[in-house]
Amino acid sequence: MRALIDVPKDSLDSFDLVCNAQNISRAEGVRRAIDHYMKYIEKPTNLDESFGLWSKRKVDALKYQQKLRADW
Repeated sequence: MRALIDVPKDSLDSFDLVCNAQNISRAEGVRRAIDHYMKYIEKPTNLDESFGLWSKRKVDALKYQQKLRADW
């Protein structure tokens, strides 16, 4: 899958130095960075764990969503 991302120039310059030192493309560097990140973040083990997280809130979810979108 292709993805378009915005990266600050300083970060991209540093990233390019790493990729060049490892003799890999920028795309390969991004794939490796994502793989590395995914190994170390806390991921939900089961989607069922997140089901109903808002059920105890006294908020109309649709109105909340519309308010957030209106802020954009």
